[in-house]
Amino acid sequence: MRATGPASVEYRNPWFRVRRQTYVDALERRHDYHYVDKADSVLVVPRTEDDRYVMVELERPTFPGYRGTEFPQGGVEDGETVEIAALRELVEETGWVGGGARRLGVVQEAAGFANSSIHVVTVTALRCEVPRSTEEFEANRRPLLVRPGEMNELVATGAVRDAATLAACFLLLAHE
Repeated sequence: MRATGPASVEYRNPWFRVRRQTYVDALERRHDYHYVDKADSVLVVPRTEDDRYVMVELERPTFPGYRGTEFPQGGVEDGETVEIAALRELVEETGWVGGGARRLGVVQEAAGFANSSIHVVTVTALRCEVPRSTEEFEANRRPLLVRPGEMNELVATGAVRDAATLAACFLLLAHE
């Protein structure tokens, strides 16, 4: 398939755009394809020195009534490295200060309809001392300290449904 020209923006907000791209297939048929265009993000896998993961329990507006458990995650701001973004997101979402940020892998967020990637970064969670963000979408988050066996249980029972967190769990297994 080949694009016939630049993609047009059908919708935009501060976080993403929906674009329409027209393609021509091998039989010279035209097809419109819509996709989400957004900046890459970071997912933080924070582990304390006593071998517990710092996760967050939250309700997302897209799944009202469901409180899930996931790793802290968020956008990478302009001029920020992935590692610095990971340390910032850890503080904003949990109040934990971290160090020793290390890239673990990259995940395509939703390859069928989005062009963004999630950079998975491990950090050492050193201490909890900073007030969490009171930003509208972060105020309902509750930090949790989870042992590896407990994390497996959260995954097995469906408490962890977030695709990025599940992918990060798999990356952890692959790097052990």
